[in-house]
Amino acid sequence: SPDAPYAIREEHIPVLKQQIHKRSRRALKAILNGEENEEFDPRIQKLFTRQKSCHGCLGGKQYLAIAADGSIYFCSSLADAPEFKMGDVFAGIDREKQQHFDAQFNVNNRPECKTCWARNLCGGGCLWEARTTTGDPMYPNPVSCEQTRYRYELAMEMCMEIAEADASLLQRRYDLEVVS
Repeated sequence: SPDAPYAIREEHIPVLKQQIHKRSRRALKAILNGEENEEFDPRIQKLFTRQKSCHGCLGGKQYLAIAADGSIYFCSSLADAPEFKMGDVFAGIDREKQQHFDAQFNVNNRPECKTCWARNLCGGGCLWEARTTTGDPMYPNPVSCEQTRYRYELAMEMCMEIAEADASLLQRRYDLEVVS
């Protein structure tokens, strides 16, 4: 809940950014030394392979949740929300509802996302988190959005720094085709 005493709120963003920046510097050193980095490696790879995300996750498509009563939900975190029920194990998945979710939660149809420069990198984020923090799955958590954008900004900087340090490292590490 955004009102919980432990909730991360907008006033925490400057400190969050400082911490993310510190982690990016450690990640850069690790990457240059051939080590893995779970926070920035996927972002760098996504940037260079030009992967496009239209959704924040694979919920409702490749990932579903089945409740004890046989109900099928968009994801396990939304299994308490009747509006996210997509069918049941007896009758199957309601394909119209599945297609509706796919269109509704496409990043280009979400009001806060469709003007964001990072929308096709993050895909709009987690619907459960959006619903929990803003009350509406169509509106993502602004704190998470700010962190996501900042991580991608840093990933872009890191790409340039990696290229300056070892131009072939990006190709070798991320298995990239050279794009002219």
